[in-house]
Amino acid sequence: MKAFSEQLPKISAGALDEDLTQALADGVEFLDANGGTFEINLKLKLSQVINRAGVMIKITHDVQTKFPKPKPAEFTMFLGPDGDLLLENPRQGNLPFKEVKTENPKPEVIPTFVRKTAIIVDKETGEIQS
Repeated sequence: MKAFSEQLPKISAGALDEDLTQALADGVEFLDANGGTFEINLKLKLSQVINRAGVMIKITHDVQTKFPKPKPAEFTMFLGPDGDLLLENPRQGNLPFKEVKTENPKPEVIPTFVRKTAIIVDKETGEIQS
């Protein structure tokens, strides 16, 4: 018997090959954009048909793709003493913050590091000597 890969283009006049190619392209595009996993399922149903022409095999195919379900959004809230959902922790008190104004803000000073020893270069060889 010939290999399945050799017979694939002939099944359903090439429709199975086209469906699998499209499913593979969809999967690669999805994974490139989202990562994760992607499934392609192929179902082949073969049945025997006998008529005046002789014995034939009827083939039906179904190609299904399975995208992963998107993760649900998560949000954490605190449980209040009355059973309410709160954005802030009810056991943590609020601190009184005051705004501090400065008249002349000082510029940020970035320290520089200076090498204290001189670099000596041999004029004949170009080597650096310490």
